Amino acid sequence: MALWTLVGIIVAIFVLVFALAGSYNKFSGEMSEPGEESPRVHLGEDFTASDIEQIRFTPAIRGYRMDQVDAVIQQLQQRIADYEAEAAVDSETD
Repeated sequence: MALWTLVGIIVAIFVLVFALAGSYNKFSGEMSEPGEESPRVHLGEDFTASDIEQIRFTPAIRGYRMDQVDAVIQQLQQRIADYEAEAAVDSETD
């Protein structure tokens, strides 16, 4: 009985450590060499189409970090909205 209690405690500790490591993104799958540049996860203020091609998000346990993806999508949406507003003004003056 005492052996099974000890095994249960060890398993519970293992599960707790695994869950905490996952919540702190320790299983991201990233293997970077010393001096290697981290992935580009943000667009600059004056981004171009080629900048979008260079975006790389940090892998997470089940995909990519949603906050990074959401930030880039929001930036793209704003840029598209700006272009649409500019096009509307241009079409009104023609």
